[in-house]
Amino acid sequence: MFRIIFTAITIGLMSFSCTAEQGSFSMTFQWEEPPEGSVWIWVKIEERSDPLQTGAILASAGPAEYSATTGTTLRMPEVPNGSDRIVVVEVRKGPASSLPVLYYGLSESFSLVPGTAASVEVYLKLQKSQAETNQALVMLHFQGEEKAAVNREDIGNATLLTVTSEATTILVANDASFSANLRTFEIGSGEGITCVTVDSEDHCEIAGWDLTEGLPDTGDRQYSAFVKFSDCYGYETQVYRASTVLDTLPPQALSTSISSQWGRPGSDIFLTVTFDEEAADGASLLITPVAEAPVFTGPQRLGASTSYIWNATVDENVQTDSGPFSFSVQATDLLGNAS
Repeated sequence: MFRIIFTAITIGLMSFSCTAEQGSFSMTFQWEEPPEGSVWIWVKIEERSDPLQTGAILASAGPAEYSATTGTTLRMPEVPNGSDRIVVVEVRKGPASSLPVLYYGLSESFSLVPGTAASVEVYLKLQKSQAETNQALVMLHFQGEEKAAVNREDIGNATLLTVTSEATTILVANDASFSANLRTFEIGSGEGITCVTVDSEDHCEIAGWDLTEGLPDTGDRQYSAFVKFSDCYGYETQVYRASTVLDTLPPQALSTSISSQWGRPGSDIFLTVTFDEEAADGASLLITPVAEAPVFTGPQRLGASTSYIWNATVDENVQTDSGPFSFSVQATDLLGNAS
């Protein structure tokens, strides 16, 4: 038989103890910040010649519900004798193994020698994913800058920027379930990824990311890159998200007005159009028929609004009636979408 003693603590935990009788573990935690409600605990004994590589599971127990008032007891089957044994403890918010690991602990390697009855003492610590200890940063850039909205060309050629520490792997996908366009990148420099280390932080750039890959084409809406980081033991962080909006629509006229339906010699006429977004380099005014039409100048933007105004002065020497005239406006938004 063997017993486990907690000796080091990290985020959220003050102390932990675990004693083992034949076939069972009894665990008690003392929390610096107790979790809301219960958590669930798994314990495994693995054979690992390399501590960073998951090994064969020799025995396991759990999930067992743990509460601060009652603790928990896990029944462990017999562990085969041999060397390179380690204890793995995982804590999740619920009983499903698919839930993220809140805390994990790995002991030092130990051996079980046939024919002996002495207790084996090992040490472990519970901690969050090492990549979670410092808040990560995830951003999307398009042509070298962040943009709240992009056109169809840009959304298929994004650059994903991440900043993290203690992570070894980056998982990126286009949906929260990590099924659309899922790719895994090793932190470093490889195909599609370039990383540099600055003050113990890894700054990585994933170029040419298509935010629409693997998703149905539903037109203009928000698109996101979902990112998780994993540490050297394979434990993952929370999900980070960076988003932008696909915009393929040109500016739409919300309202139009003209100062006068009749242009008298020497009078001024003002035409105002308000769009639903800013027009790049103003907008173009078309008048039909062109012959004998007054000459309009503009447009002039009204402050920081999305309203634009054109004006014309009717020739004071005009002698005959002309018209009527029709007006139409064409505009292109800042993303290049033209009406």
